[in-house]
Amino acid sequence: MRSSRRPSGRPVSFSAALLLGGAVQVAVALAFAGGSASAYRGVPSGLGLLFSVLAGVLAGPLAGILVALEGGAGFVIFVTNGALGGWVAVVLWIVAAGVAGAIADRYRETGHERDIAHASERRARQAAESESARLAHLHNLTGRLADALTVRDVCGALVDTAIGSLGADASGVALLSPDGAELERVAARGFPDDVLAAWSRFPADAPVIARDVIQERSVVTVGSAEEAVERYPLLANFGEGYPMGAQAAAPLLAGDELLGVLGVNFRGPRRFSLEDESLLLAIGRQCGQAIERARLFEAEQRALRRAARLQEVTARLARAVTTEDAARAILRGATGGVGADAASIALASDDRQSLRVSPGLLSSGTLRLRSPFEISMNDRTVLAHVYRNGRAMWIASPEEWESRFEQGFATQGDLGRCVYAVPIVAKGEAIGALAVYFQAERGEPSAEEAELISSFAHQAGVALERARAYEVEHEAAMTLQRNLMPEGTGYSANVDVDGRYLPATRGVHVGGDWYDIVDRPDGTVAFAVGDIAGHGLQAAAAMGQVRSAWRALALSMTEPNAILASLDRFAGGVDGAFFSTILSLLLDPSRNDLRYASAGHPPALVIEPDGSTRFLEGGRSVPLGLPFDLPRPQAHERLGPGSILVVYTDGLVERREEPLDRGLQRLAEVASRVRAGSLTEISDGLLELVADDRHDDVALLTIGPRRPVEVFRRTFPADAHELSSMRAELRRWLERSGLPTETLEDVVLACTEAATNAIEHAYIGRRGDVLIEAESEDGGLQVSVIDHGRWRHPRPDDSRGRGLDLVRAVIGDVDVERGEGGTTVRMRVGVP
Repeated sequence: MRSSRRPSGRPVSFSAALLLGGAVQVAVALAFAGGSASAYRGVPSGLGLLFSVLAGVLAGPLAGILVALEGGAGFVIFVTNGALGGWVAVVLWIVAAGVAGAIADRYRETGHERDIAHASERRARQAAESESARLAHLHNLTGRLADALTVRDVCGALVDTAIGSLGADASGVALLSPDGAELERVAARGFPDDVLAAWSRFPADAPVIARDVIQERSVVTVGSAEEAVERYPLLANFGEGYPMGAQAAAPLLAGDELLGVLGVNFRGPRRFSLEDESLLLAIGRQCGQAIERARLFEAEQRALRRAARLQEVTARLARAVTTEDAARAILRGATGGVGADAASIALASDDRQSLRVSPGLLSSGTLRLRSPFEISMNDRTVLAHVYRNGRAMWIASPEEWESRFEQGFATQGDLGRCVYAVPIVAKGEAIGALAVYFQAERGEPSAEEAELISSFAHQAGVALERARAYEVEHEAAMTLQRNLMPEGTGYSANVDVDGRYLPATRGVHVGGDWYDIVDRPDGTVAFAVGDIAGHGLQAAAAMGQVRSAWRALALSMTEPNAILASLDRFAGGVDGAFFSTILSLLLDPSRNDLRYASAGHPPALVIEPDGSTRFLEGGRSVPLGLPFDLPRPQAHERLGPGSILVVYTDGLVERREEPLDRGLQRLAEVASRVRAGSLTEISDGLLELVADDRHDDVALLTIGPRRPVEVFRRTFPADAHELSSMRAELRRWLERSGLPTETLEDVVLACTEAATNAIEHAYIGRRGDVLIEAESEDGGLQVSVIDHGRWRHPRPDDSRGRGLDLVRAVIGDVDVERGEGGTTVRMRVGVP
C-alpha cells in the first residue's frame, strides 16, 4: 500500500504542497500587487512558474497544477488586474507544473521499480542460494543414505543433514521400540553428555516435543525458549549446555508406519517457515525409508550370521566325539551367537539325580572352560529348575537371581548379571539345560536370539546323545584293550620300566598295538612291543593271542630271533595276525647286555647319559605271517651305564604325508631334550609328539636301570578326568616300593576316594589343584591328599560325600585336617 503522506515516493505530501505552495504564491501576488501591466513578464511571473513547477516536482502534477491555479488566481487578480497576459502566464504555469510533475513522478516510479527489481533479485538470489544449499544437503544425504548399510549409519547421516540444512545447533534421532512404548536415541550431535546419558532411552509419552510428533504424525515447531519451557516444563531442568531456544521435530515415516522422531534445536529464537517444515518432513520420509531398508539389511545380516554360526557349530559337532568336545562347541556357539559373556551346559546323570555342569567364560574372544562340577537335580539353581520344568527362563538382574536361586547364584554369579536358560531335549526327553550369561543388564533376548539359543540347545541334545553313545562304546573298547594289555604300566624286579598305551581318538575301534615285559628265572628281562595290522575286535583278538604266545615263548627261549621264528609259525594260523610287526628284546641288567630281533618294526632308540641318541638298526626281518620262510636274524648291543632304551609302535612317529625318517628324527630330538627326567617324565615328553586328534593307537616302553624309590609328588587340576592318570602314576610308584599287591590296591583306592572328595567338595564352581604326596618313613608309608579349597559338608539326603568313610575302612590310620587354607587327608600304611 502507498503512503498517504508521500504517495509514489514523493518527497512532499499533496496537502503540504497545496498549503505551502498556495501561501507562497498568494504572498508573491500580494507583494507585487499593483505592479505594471507587463509584470507577468517579470519577477512575479517567474516566481509563480518556479513555485508551480517545484510543487509539481515535489508533490506530483496535480499538486503543481493546483498550486499554479492558486498562485495564478492571485497573480491575475492582484498583479495583472485580469489582463490577458496574466492568464497566458498562468496557463504556462499549469502546463509547466503538470509536465514537470509527470516527469518527476515517472522518474521516481522508474527508480522505485528499479529498487523493487533489485530487491526481488536479491531475494530470488538468496532464495536460490538457500534452495541450492538445501538441495546440496539433500543430495549429500541421498548419497550417504545410499552408502549407509546400518540403522546407525542412516541416523548419523540424518543428524548431520538436519544440522547443515537448517543451521541448527543440535540434532538427534530416536527410534520407537517394537511395542511403541519407548524411544531409543540412536544418533545425536550438539547435546551435553549428561543429557545424552540420561535420555538414551525414554518413554514415548515423556512430556517433550517427541510426544507431540508421535501423536500428530506431523512436524511440530517451537519458536523460542520461553515457548519451549511453557509447553514442556521438564526442559527447565536441563543444564546450561542444552541448546534452549527454538526447536522442531518431524516424524520418521516408512509408508504409514512411524519409526521414530527427528529433532533439531537452536540456541536462539527462530521463526520456522513452511519451507523449513516441508524440508523436515521430506527428510523424515526419505530417512524413514532408508531406516526400513537398513533394518531389513541388518535382519538379513543377522540371519546370515546365525546361519553361519549354526553351520560352524554343526561342523564342530560333527567332529566332536566326546561330551566334552560337544560341550565346548555348543558353549562357543552359544556365547558368540548372541553376544553373551559366558555359558554353561548341564548334562543329567544316567540316574537323572544330578547334573554335571560345564561352564565356559569368553575372554578376549577365547572360550575358557572351567572345571566341571555336579549339582543335585533338586538344587535351587536356574539350570536345575529349567531341566525339571522343561521351559525356558529369563533372569533379568542379580537380585532376582539371588532371591530365587541362591545356590546357583553362589556358584555361577560371577559369570554374568542376567541369565537366559533353555532345556536340552533329545528324543523327546530332557537330558540337560543350556544357559547364557550377560555381564551388562539388558532386556530379555529377542525372538531371534531365543530361537538361536533354542537351536543350539537342539543341536546340543543330538550331539550329546551321540557323544554319550560314543563314550560308552569307547570305554567298552578301552576296557577290552586294557584287559588284553599287561596290568599297570609294566613292572620288572630287575629294571625300571614305564609302559604306556594311548588309544586312537578317531572312531571307537580297538587298536592292535601292545607291549609286554617278563622277568625270566635267570635274572634277564624279556620285553617286546608289537603292532597287529588293522583295528577292531579281530585285531584285538589277534593281539591277545600273539602277546600270550610271545610271553610263553619268552619264558622258555633265550634268543629273540628264535622267539620270532616260532611266533611267525604261530601267527600264520591266527586270523588278523597277517603282516604284524614285533620287536623282541632280551636284556641282562647285570652286564647291560642286549639282544634283539625285529620283524618289520620301527627301531629301538637308545638315550645315552650325555644326551646323544642312536637307533638300533640291526636284527631286521619281514613282518609276521607271510607265506614264505625267511631267516630271522638278531643283533647284539652292549648298553652303557645309565643308558635308557625306548621301544614303541609306529603311531608315535608316523605322520600322514611325511617321511618316516622325519618322525624318527623328531623322536630322537625330543628324547635328547627330556633325558634328564625320570622314566615317567621321559615317557610324558615323548608322548607329546602324539596329536590329540590321532588316527592310530600308540604303545611305548621306556626301560632304564633300577633306581631307588623316590618321594612321589603329583599335582593335578581338580577334575575327575585327571584321576585315571593319577592312579596309574601312583600305582607305578607303589610297585617299586615293595608293597604287596593287595595293600598297593588299597592305597590306590583310598587316594582315589580322598582326591574325589576334594574335587567334589573343595572347589565348587571354580578351579583348583589337588596334591598327592607319598614317601617311605620308619618302615612304613605315608600318603597325603591335599587341597586348598573350602570344604562343603554333604547334605543329609545326599547319597554322595561318603568317600572318607571308605578311606577309613580301607586304611585304618587316617587323619583329616581342615582349615582356612584347605584340607589334608593323611594315611599311614605299614610295609611288611
